[in-house]
Amino acid sequence: MRDGEGGVLLVRRAHDPYLGCWDIPGGFCEQREHPADAAAREVREETGLEVAIGDLVGMWVDDYGETGDVTLNVYFHATVAGGEPAPDPDEVSELAWFAPGRLPLDEIAFPEHQRLVLEAWAASVDAQLGGTGGA
Repeated sequence: MRDGEGGVLLVRRAHDPYLGCWDIPGGFCEQREHPADAAAREVREETGLEVAIGDLVGMWVDDYGETGDVTLNVYFHATVAGGEPAPDPDEVSELAWFAPGRLPLDEIAFPEHQRLVLEAWAASVDAQLGGTGGA
């Protein structure tokens, strides 16, 4: 999700798996819920922010921690459309915006795929900004 400066909002996880790591806001779809609707709902629940969902960043397959569950993860560009930052303390211990060149990739949850997601996101932002690096 982008702010007005082109940064991405990450949340610090308040639970396992990956307790204390930075994560892209998100979660699981409800039955028959479109992934874009689920993304907007999860951002609202975790951060207090309303978002406008944009284009698809991509889809990645991953394992959910050490549960043995395989997940299909769908990521969208999004922009803040309203609300006030209010992290859900059961889910999130901190919110922070990161510029494309300052992503905390060494502290990221689900690193097997989220590093790839954030790199794809940063490359798309860089392309939108005309190759300036986004910083």
